[in-house]
Amino acid sequence: MPDVDPPAGMAIPPRVRDALLVVLAMGAGAIDAITLTVLGVFTAAITGNLVLVGLALGQGDGAQALRAGAGFGCFALGLVLAERLLGRDLPPEGTLRARARPVVVVVALAQAAFAAGWLVLGGDPGAPERIVLIAVAAIAMGAQTEAVRTWHAPGISTTYVTGTLTLLVNELLEHAGTRRDRLRRGGVIGGVVAGATMSALLLDHARSVAPLLPLALTMIVALVLQAARRRRAA
Repeated sequence: MPDVDPPAGMAIPPRVRDALLVVLAMGAGAIDAITLTVLGVFTAAITGNLVLVGLALGQGDGAQALRAGAGFGCFALGLVLAERLLGRDLPPEGTLRARARPVVVVVALAQAAFAAGWLVLGGDPGAPERIVLIAVAAIAMGAQTEAVRTWHAPGISTTYVTGTLTLLVNELLEHAGTRRDRLRRGGVIGGVVAGATMSALLLDHARSVAPLLPLALTMIVALVLQAARRRRAA
């Protein structure tokens, strides 16, 4: 279990925070491309699994319904675990919760477990292994979602981005919000696409190492937050 910081906020410039949101969105797009292509379900854009469950039930495909349901349930579990770890202290604008870093580390650990399992299985998991990989990836994405919810970026999610897209279109049509708000939302949406694109290329040309991409992206965020923590402690 990663160490837990004292209940104080970590100062972080808004531009750095926004860049970290884009990096996390890239990681979510990358992991979703892998789990959807190989495992048959979403683990980041999680509400898509509701459609997959309905399709599977309608087609009498119990195994697919189980996989999609597992993704949905484990995403919710990740939300709960992250909420417990984050605590309820809400720092002011311009800071992140001091416990944001441990939550991101937990996400990275889960992604490392996913990557290790993927490597052991040679990128070709059987039916039982698929459930385990789905569960681990979905827990990671649920935890990431809950962490980002506390980052003073209203209307932003780095996993399911339908709401982010809706707000961006409304702001553009109504000339609402600030330029930074629009850039942040557009960056997150673009990050999901970029991450999925890179994962697709890796699945085609370097399948065995594809899960290392989302892990590396999450580690970048963890390292930046660690640097912010050290500055606070100095």
